[in-house]
Amino acid sequence: MKFKPYGEVVLVRPKFEDERMESGLYKPQNATEKPTSGEILRVGTVKAFKVGDYIAFRKYAGYEWEEKNEKLLILPVEHILGWDEDGGK
Repeated sequence: MKFKPYGEVVLVRPKFEDERMESGLYKPQNATEKPTSGEILRVGTVKAFKVGDYIAFRKYAGYEWEEKNEKLLILPVEHILGWDEDGGK
């Protein structure tokens, strides 16, 4: 199913940080902190943000959505804290 945002909502691909433990192994994604940034994939009627914008949001914001085996977030605009003008680089 392809999610189409309605209203002041965006669909985001969260950025999971790779976290290396002292042993040199990486922690699995589900063992790390919740993401707080990501790339906007789709927008509803939001005018302030567009597809491709890299945003910062609250730690436990939004609703989880899975599409094509990828974990995404549905975020109301009021949960967005700001954006990165450099595109998350």
